[in-house]
Amino acid sequence: DDAALTAFRDDIVDAAWIAVAIVAITCLTLAALITSHMAGRVRVLSAASARVADGDFSARAEGDDERGPFGEIARAQNAMLDRIEALVTGLVTVTDSIAHDLRTPLSRMRRRLEEGLSADPPEAKQAALEQALIETDRTIATFAALIDIARAEGGISRETMEDVDLTQIVRDAYDLFEPLAEEKGIALQIDVQTASIRGHRALLMQAVSNLIHNAIKYGHAQAGVRLTASAEGAEVVVADDGPGIPTEQRAEAVKRFKQVGAQSPEGVGLGLAIVDACARLHRGALALEDNGPGLLARLSLAAK
Repeated sequence: DDAALTAFRDDIVDAAWIAVAIVAITCLTLAALITSHMAGRVRVLSAASARVADGDFSARAEGDDERGPFGEIARAQNAMLDRIEALVTGLVTVTDSIAHDLRTPLSRMRRRLEEGLSADPPEAKQAALEQALIETDRTIATFAALIDIARAEGGISRETMEDVDLTQIVRDAYDLFEPLAEEKGIALQIDVQTASIRGHRALLMQAVSNLIHNAIKYGHAQAGVRLTASAEGAEVVVADDGPGIPTEQRAEAVKRFKQVGAQSPEGVGLGLAIVDACARLHRGALALEDNGPGLLARLSLAAK
């Protein structure tokens, strides 16, 4: 009996060791498989980052349609890469545009200065220098506008925004341009509701001012600005009775350095680009519509 009990106990011990070995091997195998899978997913994410580091801004991480943590990481990384690509593309576009579009005003400035140096009568010299100053001011204004766009598109964090009284901004812009409208014989009307949003005060003022200035510049007899508020946000509508912008050219009108329709050749094509960038910063949109006659610009802004 003792021998049988001992043999039985030994069999149990052996079986236990075998079970432990099987469990250990299974755990190690599963751990190896999981580690291999995780390493593979990490390599996929790293490969996309490496391609971007090498200059391929179109690279994206695979597996962003998967469920689980790696799918979430891939989606977040791809969203970040989308933003990086958009910013880099915008930077390249602006750089090319500056090189191309500022060549003309700088050439005119040089010519004016040369005329001033070669002019004999003091009056001619003075006139040439005044024209050179005008060209200088236009060039400075162009760079200032580009800075505003850059700040709106990538240089301002939403965490730095504040509660803004949009009603006061619209009234301030109206007061700023009302004398100019009166000088041009344009009846500038205003209709505002109480509206507050979370935003960037200076850029909002610049955007509203650009819209009102355009309405006065291209309007014939009247222009108007209207502010409405809702739970979703606010909407600034500026309309004029000028020549307007053809439907097929409106998408181009909001791009940098683009002048369409009857836009003044004295401008540089950045006014609406600033408004569009400001709208997107505030999670809104800029829509250009027919006012019959004239142009109606609708600036929508999210409440938060």
